[in-house]
Amino acid sequence: MSAKKKAAALDALFAAGVTSTDVDWLVDELKKREAKAAAAAEVAAAAAEARAAQGVPAVGPVAPTLKGKKATDAVKEVFKHTERLKYQDEDWKARDEALQRLQKLITEGALACDGFVSGFETNLKELIHSLVAQLYDLRSVIVRSAVATLKLLMTEVGDHADAERQFCGDVLEGLLQLASSGNKVLSAAGREAFPHFIETVRFESLINASPQGLLHWLRGMKHVPVKMCCLNALLQALQTWPSSLLSNSHEAIEIALVEATSHPAGEVRSTARQCLLQHLENAPGRRGEVDKWLSRYPDTKKQLEK
Repeated sequence: MSAKKKAAALDALFAAGVTSTDVDWLVDELKKREAKAAAAAEVAAAAAEARAAQGVPAVGPVAPTLKGKKATDAVKEVFKHTERLKYQDEDWKARDEALQRLQKLITEGALACDGFVSGFETNLKELIHSLVAQLYDLRSVIVRSAVATLKLLMTEVGDHADAERQFCGDVLEGLLQLASSGNKVLSAAGREAFPHFIETVRFESLINASPQGLLHWLRGMKHVPVKMCCLNALLQALQTWPSSLLSNSHEAIEIALVEATSHPAGEVRSTARQCLLQHLENAPGRRGEVDKWLSRYPDTKKQLEK
């Protein structure tokens, strides 16, 4: 950035009331935006590679914001594909084509057009419902396309309030069910979506012990791959999310992790201990509460103290 641009940026920050006490917040926000941009580029590249492998023309550079008739047509096409993907049927090739088109439309900014934004919550709910429906297909090409489209949607929508219920409900459950699949290709597709999910969708309800949060699934599911998905996602959140998003869930996090540290599977125990240590690093004042829960598991407490 040139000196002139730096000066202009500083003037804008100062005019907005940003002071030296806000430096940590500002750095955190810049890092989040940089990470989102990098993740978006990675997802777009992966989608282009997948299209090339299937003989589908690659999508070009991101188009400017759609306007006029182009915007209207793009939104109509989003609605058309959303309706097409509500159910599974025999014509899987047509469904895959619809998913590929949605990827292009999302990348071009169709979801930011007036026709979609005017009923954003309802339109987004319908779109997510259709994408999640495709996660339960048995064809890996459909599942991978659905996951790729969801990741682009996560990048585009992020932690918009209208997306919270769908992302923390249907999407989370769909990806966890996918991760628990006996098909290695399908389960890998589910697991691989989580780092991007946690990076772009930062809602307190995604973690907490509500009937939809990761802690609920961690405690309630016996399947080891699901537990590992939950633990790895929780560890990423503990390492990267602002502490304010996790502070209301401290006790629920501690109970779930202490339970997991005594799980029969070694990989579950090990990752749960990593999470617990990271939690204590983030919130050292919670040591007494954690010791209280650990008193039921003396062997685990000894391991953590080493």
